[in-house]
Amino acid sequence: MTRRALRQWRKVVGEQRRRLPTEVMRLQPEIDGRIGPFTAPKRSCLRWLNEAKKIFTDHKYLSGATYCDATLAHLHLRDHETAQAKRIFDECLHLQWGVENQTVGYCQERLADVMQWGGARCFDFTWPVVYLAFAFNVKEKLALYKACMSLGDVFLSIDDKDSARTLFEVALGGFSYMDIHHSRAQCLLRLGNIAENTGEKVRAREYWNAACALFERSFQHEQAAEIKKKLEGER
Repeated sequence: MTRRALRQWRKVVGEQRRRLPTEVMRLQPEIDGRIGPFTAPKRSCLRWLNEAKKIFTDHKYLSGATYCDATLAHLHLRDHETAQAKRIFDECLHLQWGVENQTVGYCQERLADVMQWGGARCFDFTWPVVYLAFAFNVKEKLALYKACMSLGDVFLSIDDKDSARTLFEVALGGFSYMDIHHSRAQCLLRLGNIAENTGEKVRAREYWNAACALFERSFQHEQAAEIKKKLEGER
């Protein structure tokens, strides 16, 4: 697609979005609220996604329908169905690249997360770099710091603790400035684990205590409980 054609297509998508009924536009954030945490059973998630996609399709809103597909891919990833997840993420990126940054960022964030793919064995190491470049290009600070954290996980998976620590510290600074508790806690947890592995026991406890408080503040009680077990084990 040429740049001129891409600009015209973006204009069409924007005009289409403005014409959509309010109740349809509310569906996309509602998908995140209902299905984003994946606390509901898979059958319920699938039923709600199918209903939402039908509404978007009936209104000929391709971006909304594709966002449903991207969420479905994340659901497959949660259940360790990596082949299905990868295929659907690739299809969504093909449809939305250069058109809808929200869906592209959603897919790239999950493709770049080595932790969600079950470790380095089945992970494509190019995605964190692609996600970082995308975040820089669209000037999206939150995505930029998430990409730094993903790169930190990659370096940690190959036992490069120094590079991982630097990236987690950069991400932590950004998340702290934006006051995003859960992401701050994730960085602190990782920094605590690195400190523990390098023999810095006191520093590890400081990181973990801070992470635990932030997980509780963001209602991530299971993760907070796991950290408390680590802290008890270090006494």
